[in-house]
Amino acid sequence: MFNPYEAKIPTKNKLLYASGSFGSGFLFTLVSSFYMFYLTQVQGLSGTIVGTFFLIARLWDAINDPIMGAIVTNTRTRFGKYRLWMIIGCVLTAITLVLMFSNVNMNLSQKYQYYLSIYIIWGMAFTLVEIPYWSLIPVMTKNETERSSISAMTQILNSISTVFVSILVPISLISIWGSQNNSKGYFIIALVVAVLYLGAMLTSALTFNEKRTLVERRYSIKSMFFAFKKNDQAISMFAPVLLLNIAFGLVLNLGIYFFSFDFGDPTKQSVFMIIAGIGMALAVLSYTPLSKIIGRKTVFVLSCSFIICGLFLMFFFNQFMHGNLIYLSMGAMVGLFGFGWINVARVVMAASVCDYAYKKTGQRMDSLWVSVLSFSGKLGTSLVALIIGIVLDVGGFVGKDATVDVVSVYGINLLRLTMFIVPAVLVVFALVTYVKFYRLDNKKISFYYRKQYKPKVGKVHVVKIKSNIRKEKLQSSDKKEKIL
Repeated sequence: MFNPYEAKIPTKNKLLYASGSFGSGFLFTLVSSFYMFYLTQVQGLSGTIVGTFFLIARLWDAINDPIMGAIVTNTRTRFGKYRLWMIIGCVLTAITLVLMFSNVNMNLSQKYQYYLSIYIIWGMAFTLVEIPYWSLIPVMTKNETERSSISAMTQILNSISTVFVSILVPISLISIWGSQNNSKGYFIIALVVAVLYLGAMLTSALTFNEKRTLVERRYSIKSMFFAFKKNDQAISMFAPVLLLNIAFGLVLNLGIYFFSFDFGDPTKQSVFMIIAGIGMALAVLSYTPLSKIIGRKTVFVLSCSFIICGLFLMFFFNQFMHGNLIYLSMGAMVGLFGFGWINVARVVMAASVCDYAYKKTGQRMDSLWVSVLSFSGKLGTSLVALIIGIVLDVGGFVGKDATVDVVSVYGINLLRLTMFIVPAVLVVFALVTYVKFYRLDNKKISFYYRKQYKPKVGKVHVVKIKSNIRKEKLQSSDKKEKIL
């Protein structure tokens, strides 16, 4: 019998799979870090209105993401369970990305309708590819070390592409097109990113061997909602991950405004991201061996501690050593070291939640639980956009006429507060929520799967479900499960 607990994934296969995350980092960073700036500074839209609409779009995702998870779970085609949706989704996502950064000849009211509508379509297309893509990790292997290794590899490539976009976009806009407010520059950058994303995601989708995945039954929508009710750890994962997504988004997405209006030199953001990115890369590389030694929970606590310390250092250096890029970048390096661990941890957490759900209900709905992680990411991004939109309007940062000379001291202080202090408070709440409610660690999951997948004569295995013990006999002839 195939033992997914012992399954080893070849390094080549891991890299091919992780290439999708590499492309996703290009695309998601461009949208999350620069789309708000494009709409407010280039197109002249209100930050508060844009942020509010982003939030409304994500409330739609509260319905759309679980539905997509259910569709993926019940998909059966000759092209495979996940591959079909990944291919369709990445093509639609690439097309809508280019449309999002197209400069349309419309009045202000029509611009609101166009840009915000295409953003909703982009979000739905992005869901089509992200949910099946991240659903692969729980079914590729049950080996905790292998899962951490795959997650680390995806986050390494994702971090590299994230840093590339954060560095190259401001430099390209200023050096090639002469301004950060050039609409043609954004369009060409979006076109290049769309091509890179499409190539990377198609590589992942077309090279993955779906024969390694576990077979799942078809489930009704009713049974999936029942599973949501039973899986308390999905909610326990959702809350801290959402808070951390908001914290990370505020730090990353306010960077372009910080260097443009507070630091006074947007080109310095590239140096800042290079130094800070080193911290994230080191964290991702060290997560797997460290979590094996001290456990995932301890690593999570240390991650939050590093983030809080890094945010405090950035605030202190900017407040009392304003203009010192090296000190500011070192503080960011400490903070992003913590965020690097978190980025790997949340993927592993989602895989553990999938296993826990199977333990609780006896049903495998991996795509459904991954949709929770996907929704937390998109909801966090939209809440970040809303917060930033309010800060931009209140602080007077909106419009092409907004410069470092005209922005008030109040606006600068509000920017610093939102970029450094608010994220630190959110990380504290995330840590408290995680420690109090999240109970899954590598020892519990490993123990469960060693018991579950231990080979026995007649292919019988025993699954413990708290106080109730169910015996399942796997019949290889007709592939049906019989509960004794």
